[in-house]
Amino acid sequence: MGRHSLTISHMEARIITMYTDEIKLLIIGTGPANAGVQSVLDHIRSLSDIIDEESAIEQRVEKFLLDQGLTEVPEDFAQLLADNQYVSTSSPEHWEIERYDSQAEYNADEYKRNRESEYPSYGEQLDYIYHNGVDAWKADIVDPIKTKYPKPE
Repeated sequence: MGRHSLTISHMEARIITMYTDEIKLLIIGTGPANAGVQSVLDHIRSLSDIIDEESAIEQRVEKFLLDQGLTEVPEDFAQLLADNQYVSTSSPEHWEIERYDSQAEYNADEYKRNRESEYPSYGEQLDYIYHNGVDAWKADIVDPIKTKYPKPE
C-alpha cells in the first residue's frame, strides 16, 4: 500500500470511526443488507488472526477510489458505491474467505478443522499434562481425536 499511503493514512481514521457495518459490507463487496451478508462480516471478524478487517476495508476503499479517479473518500461514499454498482451481490465462497486457493484444498484440510474443534483449550491440555503426564495426555486426548479424524493419505 506504499504507492497510495497518503490516501490510506488520510482515510484510516474515517474508516474506523465513520463507517457502519453496512458500509463495510458495501466496501468489502458483499452487498447491502441481505440474507447472509452479516455472517460474512462476522466470519471475517472471527478470522482476525488471519484477516485484518481494517486492512481489508482499506484495500477495498483504495481500489474503489482508484477505479473512480478519486484521491479521498467523499462524504456520500455509500451512495457513490451504490450509484456505480460497485457492490457485488454474490458472497465469496467460505474457502475463499479462509484464504484457500480452491474448494479441493479446503476439503483436504477438513480433518485439521475437525481436530481443532475437538481439542480442549491449551490451558485445559496443559493442566491435564501437569496432573497426568504427557503420555496420558497423548493417550487420552490426542490419540482419540487423531483416530476419529485421520489425516488423509
